[in-house]
Amino acid sequence: AGTLVAVLELESREQRFVYGHTDSVTCLAYTGDQGLGASGQVRKPGAKVAEVNLWSGSSFKVCMSFRFHQADIVALGFIQGGEVLVSIAADRDHTLALWATAQDGWYNFRKRDRVPLVMSSAYKGGGVHGVLAAPGGLDKASRFVTWGAAHLKFWQSDRFAPSKLEGRRGGFGSSGAPRIIVAVAWQSRERL
Repeated sequence: AGTLVAVLELESREQRFVYGHTDSVTCLAYTGDQGLGASGQVRKPGAKVAEVNLWSGSSFKVCMSFRFHQADIVALGFIQGGEVLVSIAADRDHTLALWATAQDGWYNFRKRDRVPLVMSSAYKGGGVHGVLAAPGGLDKASRFVTWGAAHLKFWQSDRFAPSKLEGRRGGFGSSGAPRIIVAVAWQSRERL
């Protein structure tokens, strides 16, 4: 059961399943804008990488698998109106990768490459627990935040040049960082 993603239609109470993982699912993300879901898993014993499956929100079939991270996947999130997926692994550097996932346009073309648009270290000092896109339109730079053990990190990338990804750690003033941040929410595009 740990290798399945279960989807429940609330009105009909019908359950649908996403098959395709080879080991336990660790995290999920969904974008209504693109009608896509993503699910990450642990790195199967003996495997070189952990998988991230991209699946259709209507057929529940896996349409693509991203194989890059050399450790368990710990966080997923869609940004840029669902055109880009962020994945973060549990390796020493908590490697972050951006993947093209759009149904149409430039990012759809890049999706065929099946390689990350860009990679970076999300946080070297402890666990990363989540990723959340900032609200805003497709015409703006992509912004998102990652958080976890004793940190909050703000990210921004140019819409058409995601390789210009920039990250900046949040400051906590004289009291210092809390031991762990468990949840975040955007109030507006400019305020977390």
